[in-house]
Amino acid sequence: IEETRQNIDKISENVEEAKKLYSVILSAPIPEQKTKDDLEQLTAEIKKMANSVRNKLKS
Repeated sequence: IEETRQNIDKISENVEEAKKLYSVILSAPIPEQKTKDDLEQLTAEIKKMANSVRNKLKS
C-alpha cells in the first residue's frame, strides 16, 4: 500500500512538472525541441506509473 501511495505522489509531482513544461511550450514562439522531448519523456513516465498503480489496485 505504501508503494502505491508513493507512486501516486510521484505521479502528482510529474503532472505539476508537465503543466510547467506545457506553459513553457505554449508561451514560446518557437518551442525548443529539448522541452518537447522532456515533456514526452515525463508523459511516458506518468503513464507507466499510472498503469502500475492501476494494476496493483486491481489485484
